[in-house]
Amino acid sequence: MKDLLFYVLMAFVALVPFLLEPNQWAWGFVAAAVFLLLVIFGIEVLLRKRPCPRNALAFRNLIALIGVIAVYLALLFIPLPTAAVAVLNPEVIAVHRYAGGVLSDPSWFSLSVDWALALHEWLRVLFYFGLFLLVLFTVTDRTKSKQLAYVVATVATMQALWGLFDFFALRLGHGRAQGMFGNANLYAGFVELGFGITLGLYVSGLRYRRSGRHWRSVLVRGIDWWMSPRAAMATAVVVALAALFASGSRSGTVSAVIAVLAAGAVYVSRTGAGKHRRRFVFTLGTMLLVSLSWLGADVLMTRVGNTEVADLSRLSYWRSAAEMVRDYPIVGMGGGAWFNAYPHYRDPELRTYSAPRHTHNDYMQMLAEIGIVGFVLFALLIVIALWHLLSALRERNDPFVRAIVFGSLTAMLSLLLHGFTDNNFQVTSTTAYFYVIMALGLATARLPRESSGGRV
Repeated sequence: MKDLLFYVLMAFVALVPFLLEPNQWAWGFVAAAVFLLLVIFGIEVLLRKRPCPRNALAFRNLIALIGVIAVYLALLFIPLPTAAVAVLNPEVIAVHRYAGGVLSDPSWFSLSVDWALALHEWLRVLFYFGLFLLVLFTVTDRTKSKQLAYVVATVATMQALWGLFDFFALRLGHGRAQGMFGNANLYAGFVELGFGITLGLYVSGLRYRRSGRHWRSVLVRGIDWWMSPRAAMATAVVVALAALFASGSRSGTVSAVIAVLAAGAVYVSRTGAGKHRRRFVFTLGTMLLVSLSWLGADVLMTRVGNTEVADLSRLSYWRSAAEMVRDYPIVGMGGGAWFNAYPHYRDPELRTYSAPRHTHNDYMQMLAEIGIVGFVLFALLIVIALWHLLSALRERNDPFVRAIVFGSLTAMLSLLLHGFTDNNFQVTSTTAYFYVIMALGLATARLPRESSGGRV
């Protein structure tokens, strides 16, 4: 039963992007399944059919913080006395009173402009946290870590290939690759996550060993490489890079490069001899050049050379978000309220354009919707997770553990950087995979050394 629950979880992780992107309503079904798996897991632990997860103690601070965030977001839609709301979010009182007779009990208000939207966002966040906890608790050995990493890499590669097929076969090389996401920048965000974990898997298969330079030795090494999973992973990395270039996402490409350089610098600092470091850098450089030579950089370079109306309007969206933060500084307007509130804050120069659904800056939108308190809580969660991953990358000597942690760190940093100019964290499947990869990296970081008797 222990392994069955993990494999069911892997199946849902594999299906998430294919279910949610074509059918946004399907997230409720997937979320219900995740909650059910979490309940089953908890019952098994209580009945002692499964040992208490070791990571529950190792990451107790993270888990406690998740609980605090869940309670905080619940307070945003639960009706509270008017006096409390007047102190924490006085602008909401004015909005509700402006609504007039819609209110059945004017002595109680929610902290959000729209409690139903806040409830919806709360359930989405619980879905992400449920996935995170399930992965953190069920990835207990190398086999499971590798299996889940391969599932994430395979799904991301399939999405990348679909985007390239759409770009070359359907668009005939014109426009930008979008895949199933319907938006090139959001497609790039998902590909970035897959690129990071796929690169980590490839690095986990690198073997630094001496061998002869005779042509027979070279031939044997070549055959050995092509017959190994490393060849498939190298191809997947090249596909992910090519898809990223084909998306034409400037922020996505720059974020991925910076993330690889940052995580790679920490990784190679403990790799060992200079020869090994040079080989690691040479491998990454070769993959980058192969991707560029296969696809060319035409799409990306064209985007870099152009300044679109959308680029200029982003600045206006950010100014509008800043005004929202000024009016709702402490706890925000409530999750999901940006779209409904934006017309009131819209720049007069953009009246003729359709209202955006997001700010094109995840952090500005978080500040506007869940306030400074919520933003700080989420930031603390991510910072603690990154600190654990960086510590493992510096301190662990296990090649497999360091490679998976490197891949997770690369994926997370890339999407976090991309969040400054786009809204990838508003995409359910992308955010779900972000939390899966974060949990995978943390769980792998705590795996014991082989033949170590359970010691980390």
